Amino acid sequence: MIKKLLIIVFSALLLFDCNNGKVNKKKSSGEIKNHFVLNKLSEISSPEYSFGESKILEVSNAVVIRDENGNGLFIFKVSSKKLKKISDRSVREFQTFDSQGLIFYLKKIIANPPKYKLKKYSLKSGVTAAILNSERRIRFLQKIGEGYVLYWVGNKAFLYDLKSNRISKVERSRRKFFYYGIERNNFIIHNNGKTKKFNFPNGRIIWADINVAKKIAVVYTAPKGTFVLSDKGEIFAGDLRTPKISPNGMFVTGMRESYDNQKILRSDIFVYNLQTKELINLTNSGGEIELNPDWSSNGNFISYSTPKGKVKILKFSKAIKNFNNIKKRNQ
Repeated sequence: MIKKLLIIVFSALLLFDCNNGKVNKKKSSGEIKNHFVLNKLSEISSPEYSFGESKILEVSNAVVIRDENGNGLFIFKVSSKKLKKISDRSVREFQTFDSQGLIFYLKKIIANPPKYKLKKYSLKSGVTAAILNSERRIRFLQKIGEGYVLYWVGNKAFLYDLKSNRISKVERSRRKFFYYGIERNNFIIHNNGKTKKFNFPNGRIIWADINVAKKIAVVYTAPKGTFVLSDKGEIFAGDLRTPKISPNGMFVTGMRESYDNQKILRSDIFVYNLQTKELINLTNSGGEIELNPDWSSNGNFISYSTPKGKVKILKFSKAIKNFNNIKKRNQ
């Protein structure tokens, strides 16, 4: 049994009703009902789990959360204030299709040899279905538009078609896709049947994300930093760990850390503006450590976690406005 979820919402917030779009100026009752917090941070926490990576689904009015200690994948439904475990341990990656109410996740089962499982969960029906079981390593789970999930087995890329529920090799598909692959120190973008290779000879590729609609990718390499990649070349975006591209393709969010003798002193959530080339500190929270930022499905919110296992949510436009106000005062 999952213990009762503790939801902490700061008082005197401006709340937004996701169903009717009305803005209600009233104090918080201490519960999240059918709205997200716009102007300040809200927190989702549990006495039983240590939350890590998360994703806000604005259409489905829910938050997908992965446990940091390997205890599974959860869905928090905002309207009912209920937390549901949709998978037990060993979830390595997940992708969401908000408009269709689907979550795809990849598990690694510790065995000899290890086993890999690709599954999907429906928010509408509450049913989990198995897509693939393999003793070969499955990795690089990618969302390709609204119709496909792509993944790699060895050096081959495969597509899962959401409509037909069929799996096929990408190379045999009549359609051309935008996706990525990684070979040692090479990040390879596949775009409409053509490939472009980005080599990082002195850096190890640790993290990658893509925006299929805008045909751009972002990678974090150690020790070189964060790069935004496209057919036009590459842009250095600072040292942002776990970078994610916004749905509109205009920003990259990530966490930036400060160290003292290899110990993390603080970590703030930043965004890099791809148009102005400006690096913006969204949280600037002093000595706190903030991790795993990600955009909501429509780009209106950013969620992130803390070492204490809490998920925090901020309104992106409000955070940018606060930053600009502070910037003006300091000029």
